Amino acid sequence: MGFSPQPNAWQCGPYALKYALLSLAIPSDEAAVTRASGATEQGTDERDLDRAARRYGCVLTVDRWLTEEDARVALRDHLARRTPVLLCVDQWNHWIVAVGAEADVVIVLDSRKADVVQIIDWKALLGRVAYRSGSGAALYDLHPLVPTRVPLARAEFSRARAEFLCRPTSRALRRSWDRYVRALVPFARPRGPQAEWTMLLGNVVRQHTPRVLADTMEQRRAPMREHLTHAAFVADTYALEVGPDQTEAALAAMRRLADAVVLAA
Repeated sequence: MGFSPQPNAWQCGPYALKYALLSLAIPSDEAAVTRASGATEQGTDERDLDRAARRYGCVLTVDRWLTEEDARVALRDHLARRTPVLLCVDQWNHWIVAVGAEADVVIVLDSRKADVVQIIDWKALLGRVAYRSGSGAALYDLHPLVPTRVPLARAEFSRARAEFLCRPTSRALRRSWDRYVRALVPFARPRGPQAEWTMLLGNVVRQHTPRVLADTMEQRRAPMREHLTHAAFVADTYALEVGPDQTEAALAAMRRLADAVVLAA
């Protein structure tokens, strides 16, 4: 269920991994991730989560730093490459995942929070990452999720996108995020040095929304418009491109997805 909160006190690890996979355009089922990790009421450690990550073509690595500044630089560099980084915070008692950063804040996904998406000051986050032993020395462990093959896309969670997702009106978008990824990615490619004829999929969806709405029953146009707006937002987040030969197929997929969501409401 996209970016939904954990249902209990011990599934934070599987949920953090699910969010990290989703930022690499790899949808997963939270129950399957939990089973693959072997999570119990005692929680999960990095070895459990790495075992689960390998089921999805990724490896959970570890960087250990001894100073806050070194940890900050390393985390900033991982996020600049759009590599999600799992963090075991609060004296290694809770898993979250960092998915984006700007000069003054980090975007994290925290399954203990009702809206999941959080914008945290760098200092506050690194204070939570620091594990302090009895001697008072601090350890800063980062766990980048590294795909073993080139991912279909990588999400870019800017502060502006995070603020939009934090809105109460964005709850449906957060909860259905993986449904949009499943529908969009098969018809698109990540933005890059492609042929000049490729177009941003988000722009294609916005451009053709009036045509789709014109073919929709009047009483369903408002929810259909909302779901097409969500689809464009997700496509923009992953910077997905599409060629003219895939435009109609992508729009048909968006129509089917929006129809299914509207009917389920």
